Amino acid sequence: MCLGDKDIFASSELLESLIMSRTGADNWKKLFTNEYSFDAPEVKQALEDYKTILSLANKDHSAITWDEAAKNMAGGACAVNLMGDWAYGELINAGKKPGTDFTWVAFPGKDDIFDYVGDGFSIPANNIPHADAAKAWLKTLMDPKIQTAFAAKKGSIPALSTADISSLSPYQQSAAKSFKSAAVVSSLAQAQASPAEFAQTYADAVSTFNGSGNVAAFTASMTQAQKSQLK
Repeated sequence: MCLGDKDIFASSELLESLIMSRTGADNWKKLFTNEYSFDAPEVKQALEDYKTILSLANKDHSAITWDEAAKNMAGGACAVNLMGDWAYGELINAGKKPGTDFTWVAFPGKDDIFDYVGDGFSIPANNIPHADAAKAWLKTLMDPKIQTAFAAKKGSIPALSTADISSLSPYQQSAAKSFKSAAVVSSLAQAQASPAEFAQTYADAVSTFNGSGNVAAFTASMTQAQKSQLK
């Protein structure tokens, strides 16, 4: 496996996918409402899975970035790489050809789960500096044609369901279909499933686990954070 976790989010995403594949969408969501514990057997099994995958990853994974790992995969250095849709745009920009240099599959155990990451933009309700420009920016963002054009470059799908995606790639068509039919969950690695403090605790725990492989220490850290940082 090609992994580039110089920025810890890459391995945090890998572990979160493994946890989801073991717990399912409903229990993943319950991790953030204190209805399900990071000490659960399924989470511990996911951590064991993660240790196995780390042992099969490139040894320099902590020294390279996510985009370097994705390009290494497309160059034949490994069999697989886990990354968000932005990897598609990165590979296209690097001159790689889908279907020839790389392809895509759903993460094992997540065929019916869509791990969602979205960006949000806002402006103040009152006393807006450069109000006309700010409103024009938001109007531009909400233009379906603009969303489709942006998605084509990034590898993502438009946030607006009214956007025409017929011109997008087969990968994006498949992602859009999955978004409509699968259980949509938020990413902890991208700080969208929980408050920022808890997401940082998770990132720190993953970083520590990468070095120690101590399942008990990881689950103890996260269960304590569930009690103190989640309401």
